[in-house]
Amino acid sequence: MTALEQVEAVAVDQDHFTGYLQQTPSAALQLLSLTVDRLRSGDHRRLELPR
Repeated sequence: MTALEQVEAVAVDQDHFTGYLQQTPSAALQLLSLTVDRLRSGDHRRLELPR
C-alpha cells in the first residue's frame, strides 16, 4: 500500500484499545459499522467478477 500524501500513524496496544471501546460504546459501534460496510463492499465486488 502506498499513501498518496504524508501520513502520521499511531500504534495502540490491544489492552488500551479494548479499554477505550468499553468506555466509549459509540466508537465501538462506529467501528463495527465500518467493518460491516467494508465486508459488504468486498462481497459486492466479488459477485461482480466473472467466474
